[in-house]
Amino acid sequence: MTEKKQPRDFDEWRLLALRDPEGFEQTRRKVLEAVIAQAPERNRQRLEALQWRLDRLRERSATPLAACISLSDMMWESLAGENGLLEALLGGREHNHGASGNNHKVITLRTGANQKHDNHLP
Repeated sequence: MTEKKQPRDFDEWRLLALRDPEGFEQTRRKVLEAVIAQAPERNRQRLEALQWRLDRLRERSATPLAACISLSDMMWESLAGENGLLEALLGGREHNHGASGNNHKVITLRTGANQKHDNHLP
């Protein structure tokens, strides 16, 4: 049996999914497994667990669009949610604008139209 060529771009993946959904899924799985296998050993278990979560979320979703929305929500939560990337990058500092103890001054940025009438910053 001849090994099928792996899709190289979005359009090829899309065509494979339309023509051969089962082949698409098998190829997708093989590519993901290969990427995880190439990751440093210290990251593999975490990547496998994450992929497991993503697969279960896709399975539970009623439609592909619902899965996409859920995956997007999960991504945003991991970025901006509690213990997310944003919090880690800020070193645990509070990043909510309304947080207590926040002494930052908010300034209004004026557009070109507003600057004609008011040429000074607050």
